Amino acid sequence: MSATSVEALRQALVAAPIEERAALRNDIAVALAAAGEAEAAEAEWRAAIAEAPFLAAAHINLGNHLRARGRIDEALACLGAAMASDPDSPQARNALALACKAKGANAEALAHFQWLVRVSPDYVEGRLNHAMLLQEIGDPSAALAEVDAAIAVGPASPEAAVLRANLLKVLGRIEAAREAGEAAVAAWPDFAPAQHELGCIYLGRGLTGKAIAVLRRAIELRADFPEAHNYLGNAYQSQGTYAAAIEEYRLALAQRPDNLEVLNNLGCALGNQGYQDEAIAILKRVLDLDPNYAQAYSNLIFSLDMVQTDPREAHAVRRAWAARFADPLMPPILDHPNRRDPEKRLRVGYVSSDFRRHSAAFIFGALIAHHDKARFEVICYSGTTTPDDMTEEIKRQADHWRETAGMDDAAVAAKVREDGVDILVDLAGHSAGGRLGVFARKPAPVQVTGWGYGLGTGLMTIDYVMLAASAVPPLDPPPFSEKPWILPVSLAYHAPKDAPEVAPPPCLATGRVTFGCFNRATKLSRQSLDVFAEILATTPGSRLIIKDISFNDVGAKERVEAAFRERDIDPARIEVLGWTPHFDHLATYGRVDLMLDPFPHGGGTSFLDALWMGVPVLTLQGLTVQARNGATLARMVGLDDLVVENTGAYVEAARGWASRPTDLAALRPVLRQRVARSPIGDSVAYARAADAAFRAMWRRWCAGAG
Repeated sequence: MSATSVEALRQALVAAPIEERAALRNDIAVALAAAGEAEAAEAEWRAAIAEAPFLAAAHINLGNHLRARGRIDEALACLGAAMASDPDSPQARNALALACKAKGANAEALAHFQWLVRVSPDYVEGRLNHAMLLQEIGDPSAALAEVDAAIAVGPASPEAAVLRANLLKVLGRIEAAREAGEAAVAAWPDFAPAQHELGCIYLGRGLTGKAIAVLRRAIELRADFPEAHNYLGNAYQSQGTYAAAIEEYRLALAQRPDNLEVLNNLGCALGNQGYQDEAIAILKRVLDLDPNYAQAYSNLIFSLDMVQTDPREAHAVRRAWAARFADPLMPPILDHPNRRDPEKRLRVGYVSSDFRRHSAAFIFGALIAHHDKARFEVICYSGTTTPDDMTEEIKRQADHWRETAGMDDAAVAAKVREDGVDILVDLAGHSAGGRLGVFARKPAPVQVTGWGYGLGTGLMTIDYVMLAASAVPPLDPPPFSEKPWILPVSLAYHAPKDAPEVAPPPCLATGRVTFGCFNRATKLSRQSLDVFAEILATTPGSRLIIKDISFNDVGAKERVEAAFRERDIDPARIEVLGWTPHFDHLATYGRVDLMLDPFPHGGGTSFLDALWMGVPVLTLQGLTVQARNGATLARMVGLDDLVVENTGAYVEAARGWASRPTDLAALRPVLRQRVARSPIGDSVAYARAADAAFRAMWRRWCAGAG
């Protein structure tokens, strides 16, 4: 309302009869509040109440005004007076319920809303506020029923439509949520929250392009919309465009600097570009502000994995996470009803969000494919939101498939118990999409971690971590909460069926050696880049190819290129490549003479891909699991002299191999056969070793020793 309108009301007040003055003052206060004149509005409401102590509307408006400013006790006093003036007023009851909710008295708020719904079932605003409270206290099903009731009595509102779409998403009814979100946008195309909610739903379905379009539209419609900037950042991050994601997160933080969710996401994006020090600092800041932010803690653990060299420190951080977030979820009594028959056909459940063309799937895919199905029944609990051809292949190999995207950890754990799983396997740990909250609830009698993560989790409810003997840090006791269970190797290789033929080493044709590192930007530590630069500086004419999908991002690529410029390496000697189709990616190994395994976190699938393509890999063995797997793999195929134990030896070994092109050429044609004949490449034998391990674990549990 304009200043002219306020003045007109004041003029009317002068001439108004005494019985109308309080109502006019209430109208003036409403107009002043709308104009942002909060103190003047409050004064007018109090004047109105002084003139007419039983004017419920003034009490209600002043109560809402005070609640919005955080003066909850004063608001409750005003609204109590409103109820005394008009006990049957749905507006007064609704306002009182909202004030109780703001005070944290949810039980009282719920009672008021229930009265309101019973007595005034057509009061839509009250029903919607009731639904929002039900959602907040963790009853989305009841909230959805209330929203549907509000929509049924009408009139239609964009707020109700958006809330309905959100609740369907929370309940895991993703397709219904998408339809509801699209309907809301069609009905109210200029309502920014509708665009935002639909963007969130699209992102949850893996429809990243659509998500970006509608989230951008939400920001066009509302300049001050940090939530939309945050989710737009998430959309960019999901497609690996971290620089764009970081820009959106910074825009969100400019509007709301204390938003911990955005800070957490910013830390992840910086870590994904390889800026681990910056990521760790931000994630620690988040935890300083909110020590109970579980996801930020897991993200911190993941970033620390890329730089930590002391496994005891890594274990201490994992245990601290578990003590805070996992241990309280552990059931006081483990009453698994599973039949204690040591030789029965076992139900093995695998939990992952990476049942797709992901590096981890090339490791655990071989295991799922080759279980002895006469003795093992496989159930996959899939949180995969972007399925592909590999998803379909794994689905065919499993006996049962459970979609868990949109389900919370408690619901997934309940499903595992309902399915009667005997052995539950974690394939993600603290990496993205991990479900450690499921394992904390101990829904299966035997629980295992390995393959997709394999570094230990810190959970007391996970019984075993699957490792090769040589991957276990040489410390007593081993730095794990889980008991290490020894397999022939930590990783089995699901060799690609469409791999190109092995090419001769390019140094024979070019006369210069080409090094390679085909690992994620997260693993290219400052230490690795220092050593790679020293190798190039001391190996005349040599070149380095760095390749991974993460380098599609301009920020990740610029970080690496800048690192070599700062170390005085000619940029023409460095080639940084991003994603290519899988066949072309494997063919690129043919352009490399010697792969350089990064440290302290080495490669897994990239290491095995290199060996399969005939390219030897130089690796530095450290103390942590992630710093020892490469040495295990290299020794398994007879490359013992490519395993070193310090950076000086790493540089010397790289230079030595660069000076011996005939030795590189001799290895080229035999490495694929070595891999195929080793425990790494024999997927069936590896699966049988896992079968035997699972059977032994199960027998222990049946004997009461689990």
